Amino acid sequence: MRPGADRAQGSTPRKPVDLLRSERFFAVVGSPCAPPRRRIRRSQPYRGTGEGIARTVSSLEAPMSIDKDVEQLMEICLRGDRREVRSYVDMCLAGHPADELLVGVILPAIAKAELIAREDRATVSALNVMLQSLRIVVGSLLTRLSAEVGGGEPALNILVYSGSGDSEQLQGEIMTAVLECDGHRVLFAGGGVPADEILSDVGRCDPDVLLLFASAAADAPAIREVIDTIRDIGARPDMQIVIGGGVFDRAPGLAEEIGADLWTDEPAMLRQAIVEEHAQRAIPEQRTVGRNRRTSARAA
Repeated sequence: MRPGADRAQGSTPRKPVDLLRSERFFAVVGSPCAPPRRRIRRSQPYRGTGEGIARTVSSLEAPMSIDKDVEQLMEICLRGDRREVRSYVDMCLAGHPADELLVGVILPAIAKAELIAREDRATVSALNVMLQSLRIVVGSLLTRLSAEVGGGEPALNILVYSGSGDSEQLQGEIMTAVLECDGHRVLFAGGGVPADEILSDVGRCDPDVLLLFASAAADAPAIREVIDTIRDIGARPDMQIVIGGGVFDRAPGLAEEIGADLWTDEPAMLRQAIVEEHAQRAIPEQRTVGRNRRTSARAA
């Protein structure tokens, strides 16, 4: 669909900025990503000991300028020079592990690109060039990351779903690979999966964690249906439902209201919280979205 096609008839459409021809990219799109907020939203206080995954802790303390690195990456990806992109990856890997780059730089860059697309501040062509270049970066880092995955006993069995868009599924792939690197057994089922199929997969795969990551706004009703069904029938009380990224970062409080056990707006903290906060469960009072509707339906 052409950007802006859904605007009210008679309104003056905003002309997209051709970022490929702009002199300075961030003069158009604004400042780079804000520093990570490094907090985990939960219904109870965080009880972690701070002795979590070594990589996670180091990623928060490493001397990596998030803003600067994200800005540089997006400028390089916008130019679309594949050799320059690969050289940038090699340069970054000389100073930081692949998993730190994926969660600390790549995921924020993808989120920034999504924001630019939603606000119609770039042409479709410019966004496509950027996304394809980001895919090259992700592919190189995932290849390097796969060599670091250990062969020990998995810590948790995790089932992951994402939004159905290209960038959302790319974020899901990144988080899947990073969690696997942390020692978990992870199955990534992609995006656009109907609620009934997710419920079927939960029964078949028997996961310790159901992770809904980088979901789109259109996915929220299906996610609510999945959580409502699991809660209402009392299925899998030992399974933790975790939400991160996507629309839930843009709508504070929504993850709590639909009944998630754990949610975060910081991927690095998500890795640690899945281990240290695995016992965390939602309380019935926090689930407000859809609760009145279901109560009325049962009364009828």
